[in-house]
Amino acid sequence: LFRSKQLATQMEELRKLNQIKDDFLSTVAHELRTPLNNINLAITMLKTATSEKSRDRYMRILQEECTHEITLINDLLDLQRLEAGAKRLEPELIPLHDWLPCMVEPFYGRVQQVQQQLVLDIQTSHLMADRRGLERIVVELVNNACKYTPVEGTIVVSAKAVEHSDSDAPWPVVELSVQNSGQIGRAHV
Repeated sequence: LFRSKQLATQMEELRKLNQIKDDFLSTVAHELRTPLNNINLAITMLKTATSEKSRDRYMRILQEECTHEITLINDLLDLQRLEAGAKRLEPELIPLHDWLPCMVEPFYGRVQQVQQQLVLDIQTSHLMADRRGLERIVVELVNNACKYTPVEGTIVVSAKAVEHSDSDAPWPVVELSVQNSGQIGRAHV
């Protein structure tokens, strides 16, 4: 009877893990497909473009979406390396007043085109994190906020120190958040 319960428990755990794997693969497929769909559409539009301005616009979209696709693939490879223990996180002290404006700067032109407002609210000076990994997260969150914020909506990227129960921590805990007035609402790192 004990062995039967143990087997049932293991089977249930296996089912849960399989569901997590299926959900992950579904999400990855969706994330990889989105830039490819945009690339395909830009190619179609490029074929019919009649002005140099239109061709330049579609070429810019192709370049951006190719870069996005490469970034997604690199993120997956990094995730695999982390899981295998082959890649280590490299935390460093990041000066937020310099770093965060640089991270969101590429989005200002995009938000102006659709009459959105992008606001930075930096209430702390430094953050200890793996810079490359955090850059990918921030870019993806701001990118999604831009996509799902309505015209004349607002996107707020903020950083603030928060209380932490471990008072022996060598650096402050920082809440980095991207909030928007659209459908997604808010995401925190």
